[in-house]
Amino acid sequence: MHARPATARVRSATLKFVTLVLHGRRRITRRAPTLVAESPGLVNQSWSTVRCGLCDARVSLAKMLRMDYISRFPAPPPDVYIDDLYYLEGVSPYPRLKVHPGPSLQLMVNLGPAFDVSGSHAGAPVATCSESWWIGLWSTFYTVDWREPVRLYGVHFKPGGVYPFLNLPAIELHNQVVALDATWGRAAAEVRERLAVAPNV
Repeated sequence: MHARPATARVRSATLKFVTLVLHGRRRITRRAPTLVAESPGLVNQSWSTVRCGLCDARVSLAKMLRMDYISRFPAPPPDVYIDDLYYLEGVSPYPRLKVHPGPSLQLMVNLGPAFDVSGSHAGAPVATCSESWWIGLWSTFYTVDWREPVRLYGVHFKPGGVYPFLNLPAIELHNQVVALDATWGRAAAEVRERLAVAPNV
């Protein structure tokens, strides 16, 4: 019995991912990323945390304004690998957000305008996120410069849960933002196209 080629495994994972996003179960709580908003003349504004029976939910003050954050549990068996699937849409109250290190690797699919991601050191952006990409585990903060309106899907993977979906060692994404097509090839565009025409979140 021969193992499937890597490209076939990645394509299978791609289609499973789309199915998860379109048919995942709605989560009881909403969780916003661990972010700190930055704006000239304003003190950094932390995201409040509330306790729920199933999980800790980080609810942004920005979400109370004009940005929706919808989170869903994946159905079994992929819930062994994925913490949640989320959808972010609206107008950010601040043009720049500081993202602190978190415990999970992320996959994001952008359906809005491209935006820049910069490292903790001043300088040129480390990536311009226009379509789909991986965000590895970071050992320091990075900043996101939004362009309005924001509209994207994302996946929070559980620790070690990314391996069925990533065709390379996760350590290679450390402190990196990597285009999804670099690992999934043409399947990355297929995922984005299917999500763009999905009838609902």
